[in-house]
Amino acid sequence: NYADSGADDLVVGNTGTAEQGITIGASTSSQIRFADAGANTAGYVLYNHTDNALAFGVTSERVRIDSSGNVGIGTSTPGSLLEVAGSNPVVTIDASGSSQPSLALQQGGTSYAKFLFDGNHVEVGNYYSNGDTKLFAGNSERMRIDSAGRVGIGVTPSSHGTGRNSLELHTPSGTVTHLSLTNTTTGSNGGSNGFNIIQNGNNSLLFNR
Repeated sequence: NYADSGADDLVVGNTGTAEQGITIGASTSSQIRFADAGANTAGYVLYNHTDNALAFGVTSERVRIDSSGNVGIGTSTPGSLLEVAGSNPVVTIDASGSSQPSLALQQGGTSYAKFLFDGNHVEVGNYYSNGDTKLFAGNSERMRIDSAGRVGIGVTPSSHGTGRNSLELHTPSGTVTHLSLTNTTTGSNGGSNGFNIIQNGNNSLLFNR
């Protein structure tokens, strides 16, 4: 008997048969339910013919694959290939031993970006040869690191820093750009403490407060 002793009450076919199958036909839904002494639906697999979705439940629905192939965990209406919903949802990538957990972003089978923990550091990488790394806040780009290592805050780094690291600050919606350097001695209020560099219109101001 090739069937497991815990699941041999109904056996279809045998290992010498090339093809076997079970078909459940219905106009609304087809399902398999799992029951125990405490619940007649402890778990289930359900196919809904009205919207062509496949659902998996443990007491209630937990996972759904819709007709577009989108997968929802904690939602029955996934809006993307994978959507995880719930109260404070967390997705965990746990690497075994000393291996490195990572999340890679690929296009056409080639990895261009990666988030990785190497055991000591968190790495955020853009591996495209001429690619920039952009940070957005408030639905607008706020900072950019270009492929040469130049950093622009409020601006795309210019070519004047070619061959060397550079930092550029720009205020796109006003006339004042402000850089503050503070520490525990000066206090943390950059507007009134520490060393300040201010560009106001055509005037450059330096303050050591």
